Formats: sequence, C-alpha cells, structure tokens
Amino acid sequence: MRQLSFIIILFLTVTVANAQGYYFNFGQNYTKYDYKNSLGQRNSNIKSDNGYMVDFGYQWNILSNVKWQYKAGLSFQQFNATGKSATYDYSWKTDYLGIQNTLSYNIYTSNDEEVTFRINAGFTGSKIIKGEQMINNTRYNLTKEEDFKGLFLQPHIGLENEFLINESIKLGLGYRFSKAFRMNSESKESLNFINNAIYLNFKYSI
Repeated sequence: MRQLSFIIILFLTVTVANAQGYYFNFGQNYTKYDYKNSLGQRNSNIKSDNGYMVDFGYQWNILSNVKWQYKAGLSFQQFNATGKSATYDYSWKTDYLGIQNTLSYNIYTSNDEEVTFRINAGFTGSKIIKGEQMINNTRYNLTKEEDFKGLFLQPHIGLENEFLINESIKLGLGYRFSKAFRMNSESKESLNFINNAIYLNFKYSI
C-alpha cells in the first residue's frame, strides 16, 4: 500500500503541472464476477451487483488538436457480487483504487459547439484497498485473499456526451464497458471483473 501511495503522489505531482483541465466522474458500476475454479468450472450461483465509481484527474488536448484528448487520474471502483445456495447467502463487497489513463476522440460537435460526443478507450491499473465477503452473518476479510489482491489491469471503452454550461464548465453523461483481470497470477483459480458503468461527468477547463 505504501508503494501504491507513493506512485499516486508522484503521478499527481507530474500531471497537475501540465494539466489543461480537470474531470470528475461519479456513477454506478454493474459488475459480474467471471470466476473459474481450479478445474475451469464457473459458479452459476454468483450474481451481478452494483457499486459506486469515482474518477478524478486531468486532461490535455493532444498536439493542440481539440478532437483528441488524453486524460489521466485516479479511479475508485467498487466491484460487488451476491450469491445464494440452498443453505447460505453470500455477498462480496470490494473497493479498488488505481491510476486511470484514457484517450478520447471527438466524434460529433454541434454547430454552436454546445453539445459534444466523445468515444473513449484506455486502461486502469488498480489494487484492492478494502474488501469483505459475507456468508450469512459472518464477515471475512478479502484484502489478503489471492484472488482479490495484486495488480488488476482493466482495459475499457466507452462513450460520453458534454453540454457546455459556460466557457469553463461542461456537464454530461457517460457509459463505459471494461474487464479487469489480475496480472501475474499463478493460481489455478481465476477471477475477473466484467463491468458496465453509467456516470455523470463534470469538466472544468483552465
């Protein structure tokens, strides 16, 4: 955790010095656990659940081209799931924090430049900061569990729209599809997070 904190502080120090604007996203994650046991079998009892997502960072126009933007910042995401068997009720609640990188392209701007649509693609690298599994009324810590700890790489693609409020502020909606998978896993079991996110976006130009 100390290494992750150092990387985040260093990252923000470098990026804020060159930022041309800020962005903030807040919304809902709808997550499916893509789990396979050591025999390659899936568990049909695990169901999707929702959680929060928050992104904050900086954005730049690329080579003075307003159609292309690069965005980088922090991403907080909850990957949650539920399950049920004949005798047990399950739930998984996890919080991940990481660094997000996104390339954005303007596919449409209205004639008055008040409405914009952008397609986004990029990836996030994150680690678990909090997690628990509930089996009936018993809680278990997930932060040390092999399937949940370590670095998760999360490629994503999505679409955003923006409405011009004034010269500095834009508001809009966004959708993002992603899949997070654990890097350098030696376990015979595997756990990936398939995620759909719907969010509000706020942008402030400087």
